[in-house]
Amino acid sequence: MIASAIEELAQCLLDEGKPLPMPDPDVTAPDADLIELIPVFVAAGTPRT
Repeated sequence: MIASAIEELAQCLLDEGKPLPMPDPDVTAPDADLIELIPVFVAAGTPRT
């Protein structure tokens, strides 16, 4: 469900003509037993149906 929420946020920002936020290079990853990458798919430059 997190991936879906991130995709919706990214698509809304792109639809409004706003840039996607860039990662902060000064922030270090927290200590964790598991880090999972979340693929995000958005359609830039095409109208949503």
